[in-house]
Amino acid sequence: MNKESIYRIIGYHGEYSESVKKTLKKILKDNHPDRGGDAEIFKLINEVKDELENNRVSFKYVSAKNNDSNGYCQIDFEYCEKMIKNICKELLTIDEKISEYKEKIKELNNRYQDVYQNDLKERHYFLNDNISKELTKIKNISLFLLIIIVIIFIIAIIKNNIIVFGIFGLMSLILVFVVTKYFNITRNIAMNNENNLKKYIKTANKLSMIKEEKDKIIINKWKEEQKKKKKENDLRFYNNLIKYK
Repeated sequence: MNKESIYRIIGYHGEYSESVKKTLKKILKDNHPDRGGDAEIFKLINEVKDELENNRVSFKYVSAKNNDSNGYCQIDFEYCEKMIKNICKELLTIDEKISEYKEKIKELNNRYQDVYQNDLKERHYFLNDNISKELTKIKNISLFLLIIIVIIFIIAIIKNNIIVFGIFGLMSLILVFVVTKYFNITRNIAMNNENNLKKYIKTANKLSMIKEEKDKIIINKWKEEQKKKKKENDLRFYNNLIKYK
């Protein structure tokens, strides 16, 4: 909808006649927002009215000068019907685009979930509750063995007994074995976490790309929806004019 369309509808022929004034007044009243009219169309009609009243028309649209018996300038119904057909075609095209965008958004949502779920499957967290408990148990055993070894060592020095020294050596070996196991587990946890971090970064990049693509489509969908809303308002406007026929 533009100003030229308004001039065409009211049958403007280069003269701001009484019939043009009456027609303009009528469609202005019928399209007032308080009566359910579109604010943008109402604004356009007002601008045309202002241009005509202040003789600021930038062009002179030539149309047949047909006044009906009531003094109203004949509305260009042929033009209105043509515009209705064009708008209906445009609305069909817009609906197709919106449907395509909806399907694409749905597809991207599914892809996002697939990538996320696959990432969870691939990333095995080594540090779980059982391993945590095992580490705590190993630390407690190590502490207990260390205390025992210290006591045996003191007894061995006091008694100067080779058997006690042998027990001390054996307990020391057991402690070394337990501590080695503890460090092996912590090393595996560190390696696993490093691998998980690499996988997480890779997945995060994939998810970011999907989200970016989705955001663009959402914006395009919103633009088409706004365009559809405007076209529907235009269609309503022309349909109301056809009622005067």
